[in-house]
Amino acid sequence: MTLTNDLIAFANAQPNSYVRDVMQLSVLDWAACGLAGAAEGSFDGFVTANATRGPCQVLGGDTGSPTNTALINGTLSHALDFDDTHFAHIGHPSVAVVSAALAI
Repeated sequence: MTLTNDLIAFANAQPNSYVRDVMQLSVLDWAACGLAGAAEGSFDGFVTANATRGPCQVLGGDTGSPTNTALINGTLSHALDFDDTHFAHIGHPSVAVVSAALAI
């Protein structure tokens, strides 16, 4: 098999229930932390400075380009530093991964 075939097979594979459960928790955690970060208000200037018109949903209600939305949502979801604090995994992958994946 080629690398391309391996990547296609990986992308088409169904994750097991444990992986799905962890991802659901991570996305829920990302969204809750991001909405709390957006409501905080301390990042209003950052959001305004990076605001662009576009089709992507920015946490807090605006829309923007994919690139700027990923940046803003990643920043807001990590603003209060409570992201990914459940014990199913260690690390902070959802800030970058979910923000970028939803923007594209």
